[in-house]
Amino acid sequence: MFRLSILVLTFTLFACSPAERPVEELTATSSGPEADAPVEPSRYNEYLWCKEGENFSEESLANLTQTWLGMSNEAGVEYFGVYSLSPRFTDPNFDRILLLVWPDKETRDKGWETYSAENIQAKLDEQYPGVEQCGGDNWANVYGNTVYQPRVPSVTWDVEKSPTPLVGYRFCSYNAGKEPKDLRQLVRGKFDSWLVEYEEGSGPSSYNWGYLAPDFDVETIERNEGVPPTFDYVWMDFWANPTEAESGNAAWAETGFQSEFDAVATCTEPQSYDLVETRRMRPSA
Repeated sequence: MFRLSILVLTFTLFACSPAERPVEELTATSSGPEADAPVEPSRYNEYLWCKEGENFSEESLANLTQTWLGMSNEAGVEYFGVYSLSPRFTDPNFDRILLLVWPDKETRDKGWETYSAENIQAKLDEQYPGVEQCGGDNWANVYGNTVYQPRVPSVTWDVEKSPTPLVGYRFCSYNAGKEPKDLRQLVRGKFDSWLVEYEEGSGPSSYNWGYLAPDFDVETIERNEGVPPTFDYVWMDFWANPTEAESGNAAWAETGFQSEFDAVATCTEPQSYDLVETRRMRPSA
């Protein structure tokens, strides 16, 4: 929220890279002695670039989606949430992003194994040719992330009242001499305190934030415009509606605290999306 220069730890193969810093260092949720205790991931998110085909229409996409979920359920691949992210900007790489939300990576891996074994994608391509391609050629545009979201929002998102929440993503790198502990001190200190003060004055908020720890090599992926050649982590902001985001960001700008986050990490401008829920995730059995 509020232009924080944070995001997610990335896992790369290079020694001494920022990505090798333990994600637990960033996601500890206490300022006391237990602050360095490991924090369990909240879930595993996958982002798939989707391009509309020559036979695309809203109706054909809805039919494809219904068939896809039906086939997946029949195959036992049912423990994942499905969301659509519509960009508030134009990008030649995708028309939308399909977000799959899994309870954990193990469930995700088992799901994809079954999906492949049942040949579900080929069946869909045959039944709905030219409607939409998600994930790119050979699934090159599938981006998995371990999500850490230690904060519980004051107001739970009500999809009936707010059908299209606003989600923002920033891609960040630590500045020279800065480490996860510097970021944690700011988040668990001034930022957490400010969120409490803000809600005391303005009322409960649906705002939440999260770390997305990329499960891919950030230096070799295909990237859309605005994503830097490398980054250490991604910060996700969520608001139930754009109006709430506007008022929250305005209040944050007045604090002057942003400069303290800027001293720790350098981040891109946010990439903003409207989110639509297709199916909410349920825990695996």
